Amino acid sequence: MPILEMRAATFCDAKTSVPPMSIALDAGECADFVCDSGYAASIVARLAAGIMKCTTGTVFIGSFDPKIQPVQAKRLTGFVSHELLRTVSNPSPYFAYRAALWELNRAEAIARGQTLLQRFDGLPTDQSVALAGALLHAPQLLVLDRPHQLLREAAQEAAVHAAVFAVYGPGEMTTVRSPVAVTLAQAVQ
Repeated sequence: MPILEMRAATFCDAKTSVPPMSIALDAGECADFVCDSGYAASIVARLAAGIMKCTTGTVFIGSFDPKIQPVQAKRLTGFVSHELLRTVSNPSPYFAYRAALWELNRAEAIARGQTLLQRFDGLPTDQSVALAGALLHAPQLLVLDRPHQLLREAAQEAAVHAAVFAVYGPGEMTTVRSPVAVTLAQAVQ
């Protein structure tokens, strides 16, 4: 069973429309997806993470439909927004917040967060803190909203057992190497 399955999922609001798209992603797989605009990319990322509900079609995270079982779907998902955290001198309060959100042991989550930060030493602080926070609860699906190249590569290396789904606007995906890289036009076929 795929960890992420989008079946003819669409989204429509006053600013943009995402045509029907379908994709299936299993644990350990990585996919990069290019949309027609940065705004559409952020919408697709939020649909895939179960943060926003699709207008038509379905999204499944594991066996959960985020429209019906949002808590269960989000427990399987880590999400890194393109609107990253401000640089923080002490990330422990952020890790404590994430621990409370995912009902993790606070001390263990802070220690895991610090360990992850050391692993992401080459990333800018805002990116490393956001990625470590998304990985604290060991998600099965990691969704990246318009990530920088180094963040995308660090995520793939750190989340080897999870599916990684990265979404980009036009021209944002530079030299990322992914076995699956599709455009919106390919996904709607």
